[in-house]
Amino acid sequence: MIVTDFSIPVSMRDGVKLSTIILKPERENSFPVFLLRTPYSAKKMLVAAKLVVQQFNSIVVLQDCRGRYDSEGVFRVCEEKEDTIDTIKWIDNQEWFNGELHIFGPSYLGYIGLQILDEEDIEIKTIFAPKVLGDVKYSIHRGDVLQYHWALPWAIMTSTRIQSPLDLINGTWPEAYKTAYESNIKDAVRNFGWPEQIWQFFLNPLDSPIWEQYDIRGSNPLQTRICLIGGWYDFLLNATLKTYEDLIKRGGIKPDLILGPWSHNGYLESQAGIETWDFGKVGKGNFIQDMSEFLEREKTNAEQIIKVFILRLNEWLELDSWPPNQVEHTVLYLSEDQLLSDSVSEEETVLQYEIDIDNPVPTLGGIVWESYKPIEPGPTDQSSLRNRDDILRFYTEPLKKDLTILGFSSVDIWIKTDVPETHLTAKLVVVESDGTQRIFQDGILRVLGPTTNYEKKSIDLLATGILLEKGEKLGLEISWSNFPKYALHPPSDKNTHSILLSKDSPSCLNLSVLTQE
Repeated sequence: MIVTDFSIPVSMRDGVKLSTIILKPERENSFPVFLLRTPYSAKKMLVAAKLVVQQFNSIVVLQDCRGRYDSEGVFRVCEEKEDTIDTIKWIDNQEWFNGELHIFGPSYLGYIGLQILDEEDIEIKTIFAPKVLGDVKYSIHRGDVLQYHWALPWAIMTSTRIQSPLDLINGTWPEAYKTAYESNIKDAVRNFGWPEQIWQFFLNPLDSPIWEQYDIRGSNPLQTRICLIGGWYDFLLNATLKTYEDLIKRGGIKPDLILGPWSHNGYLESQAGIETWDFGKVGKGNFIQDMSEFLEREKTNAEQIIKVFILRLNEWLELDSWPPNQVEHTVLYLSEDQLLSDSVSEEETVLQYEIDIDNPVPTLGGIVWESYKPIEPGPTDQSSLRNRDDILRFYTEPLKKDLTILGFSSVDIWIKTDVPETHLTAKLVVVESDGTQRIFQDGILRVLGPTTNYEKKSIDLLATGILLEKGEKLGLEISWSNFPKYALHPPSDKNTHSILLSKDSPSCLNLSVLTQE
């Protein structure tokens, strides 16, 4: 039996009281404590918390973040460090605490734990952080471009004590996105009652020193066992990979890394497939099982694990390192006849396309947040965009054998533009046997112009693990927008992009291809 104490006020250093829920076994004793602080309602976490109490014979402390739901104060985005420290000190003084502290929770909740890793007077046994919001600036932006598809709805969701987003946008999510660009974003904030304080957090300039206060990189060797779980269709995949990189650089205990097939919300929802792709029994998300295995590794002082799921193969691979060392770097060159091949073009070719800021290339699936339909994550078919002349498309010949892409990818583009500020986008697609073109990764880069000469720009395509079968094609799409996943660049009376293909300026796709399975 579980005893649940609701609405316990825990005082912070400034006197603000945060609403806290304690779940514990019925018998009197001291137990390990699992702490979860959330801006999404502690009461909504009760089902998961009860599973943790039962599975790990522990106490769970749930708490509403400052200014959210039943807690006092004003919500301050990502400024959780002091409140987390004060809450832990409160736990430390409770007779039911045996001194063993664990922090768990996905996304923003995992970030809360990572914020206090360098606090010398706080000892954390483990942090279980699926789909983590890591380096804040890097999480919010890709290629120095705002991830608009989640920044706007998330800002609206968290702008009131209790979430009621539809009341704040006078309609549906697509209308809200459109409104922000038909008028100035700041005007839209005022005119439509959007959350100025929180939205302004996302609009901070890229060179603002404010981002430094959210830095979680730290310098001390890790003394806490950490498990990071990312998903190939999770919009915070870039944050998960960057967090892993930063933690490895610190030295000390190496974090575990699991990269699965899921979307952001899909992992905790035990997602077993996405769009038409079934993950099989082995790919279904199971946070209790993963957490249990993680805690057992910590208990036995087992070595770090790195485990990745290969999409469409439906198998897990255990790796010795990340990035994986059993891959080879493969370069495919863009050619004037829309081919991706291992031969660079001997002749100089220039490809051009025009920008129409009023008709951006729409977002169709990919790694986006589950904020509204039809903007949903997954390998959505891109074929409906084939008639747009502002997308450059390149394809391999039908593959002569199976190809497994695993690890980081990027695109090098030699570009000249007459636009003062623009964006350069890239999408990777698999062309299936029926001609369906399913997206499995994408990227974007902010480009400043105008430029008089061609300049090499690299678009980060993050990483993936995917099997392309014999007879299928790998496709690459180059364009200037992917809206509303990414914010649009400022309008301009100039609108031409030129892409150079030549031996001396080789625009190309860089892949990591698995060499042994």
